[in-house]
Amino acid sequence: MSGGFGSTTIGGEIFNQISLRPEFPIGRFGIGFDIFLNIDSDGNLYKGDWNFNDFKSSARSILDKVRYIRWSNPQDSFYFRFGNLNDVNLGMGILVMNYTNALQYPSIRKIGFNAKADFGTLGIETIVSDFKYKPGLLGLRLTYKILPGLNMGLSYTEDVNQFSGLSDRDGDNYPDVFDHFPNESEQFDEAQAQSDDWQNFYINNISSTGDTTLFGEWFKRLPLNHNKYSPIKSENNEVAGYGVDFSFNLTNRLLIYTQAAKLIAQHSDSTSYSGGYGYVPIGLKYSWGPLSLLAEYRINSEHFLFNYWDKSYEVNRVIVNNQKLTTKEDRIFNYGKMKGLFIQSKLRFGNLLELKTNYTDMKGEVRENINDLFSPTEENKSFSSTLSLKSSFIPKLNKAELFYQQTNIPNPFDFELTETSIYGYNLELKISDDMILVYRSITSFIPPEEEFVPEDVLARDIEFSDNEGIFTKVKPVNIIQLQTQFLFNP
Repeated sequence: MSGGFGSTTIGGEIFNQISLRPEFPIGRFGIGFDIFLNIDSDGNLYKGDWNFNDFKSSARSILDKVRYIRWSNPQDSFYFRFGNLNDVNLGMGILVMNYTNALQYPSIRKIGFNAKADFGTLGIETIVSDFKYKPGLLGLRLTYKILPGLNMGLSYTEDVNQFSGLSDRDGDNYPDVFDHFPNESEQFDEAQAQSDDWQNFYINNISSTGDTTLFGEWFKRLPLNHNKYSPIKSENNEVAGYGVDFSFNLTNRLLIYTQAAKLIAQHSDSTSYSGGYGYVPIGLKYSWGPLSLLAEYRINSEHFLFNYWDKSYEVNRVIVNNQKLTTKEDRIFNYGKMKGLFIQSKLRFGNLLELKTNYTDMKGEVRENINDLFSPTEENKSFSSTLSLKSSFIPKLNKAELFYQQTNIPNPFDFELTETSIYGYNLELKISDDMILVYRSITSFIPPEEEFVPEDVLARDIEFSDNEGIFTKVKPVNIIQLQTQFLFNP
């Protein structure tokens, strides 16, 4: 069991956090809890973590305290995990690769589920990214062993409502970025909160008879901070995909495969466009000692992106841009027909470090928006890398990890920060046998409108110049966790 104290940010305010993390391993089964208290500078408890006003909020408050429930390991014939999900792939990854629901942890806690079962000839895998809110990923995969070494897989994935990617802490259907009172479920409009005072003013100074029939129209014209957002209550904006793959083990070290997938998507502003398809005519996966290597040749039609559900999906599934909600589904329609290579490597350097790298190099058609014509000779590249230092090599180091990702841009090695950029680090230092200092930081990026910056993060401006010399701004969203953990050994 471990516990700790540190700091976290909620609603733009820094809270002191006290936590207790008991774990109960029983053979292959294990369960862990994360019981925490967030206390502000005045000594008041943040009640949003302990909300039992109704069944829904009570269930979410309880689920928040479950760190994980697991059985066995992913390599075994039966495995499941309930809680944070990291680096999840579905099949060979044409739809889902390196997905995580924990990118915004601990500011946003999601409780997902991943299960695998191998029955010999048949196999099944399921993914649910979150039980607290509408999940960003539902996944189902069936596998069938046609012959020894020859396998077929069928996959289906769906985001049931991309709009639920916007945080809504008080559950009033006004996302925090539009909510004038993001922690108060009964209020969402600053102007409306003043309406009683203005109505009294109207009766005493405007209406000679005291009639308030026309007050509503008069009030709307006042230069106040009216909330113009219209909440999405019943409308769902879903996106889905399905795929098929075949693989054959040439040797114990070498696997050859082919795969194809189709996105079920539609642009929110036009019914004239629908999702496209992509396929890998040939892919190779090789492993030997410290090296694992995967390479594939990719081809896609218009309106398709490989690895649609990737590491950054939960922060990119919907963004606010120019006072409008834009989903990742909308953005796939800026990509036309393309061809290229994808390479993934994992290399261990003895007991020193481990390096994981993904690189995509596609060429084809790209445009700025659906009203433009495709430019036929554009490059579309992606790069991600994770560097992990082995704790046994450096004294007092318990864990050290750096990661960087940038997707679907002309050149990721220019390191120009865009909405697809993510970087961060995870550092754990062993102060003593019973004490660990934890420092985690994750930075993603959103459009620059200051009025739509979420209040539960720290933000600042970054400005850079693109290839045409035009200055562009993105606003980083930085999630930091600083904590001192204590280990309670029996």
